[in-house]
Amino acid sequence: MVVKIVGEIERLDAKQLSYHDFVENYMKRNQPVLLTGLMDGWQACKDWVKPNGEPNLAFFSTHFGKSKVQ
Repeated sequence: MVVKIVGEIERLDAKQLSYHDFVENYMKRNQPVLLTGLMDGWQACKDWVKPNGEPNLAFFSTHFGKSKVQ
């Protein structure tokens, strides 16, 4: 299945959008929307990413350096 999105996708601050409005305006209509602001308070957003947007590899090395992954 291929989905082609034409035009711009609306961007909203999720903190300003009620669940009811989300359902009525986007979910029921199958309308894509980009929700922002949902992870602002997450500690991982501060720990895992440098201020310039790059991954904080030193953090991962320090905290997970001996972890095994598939």
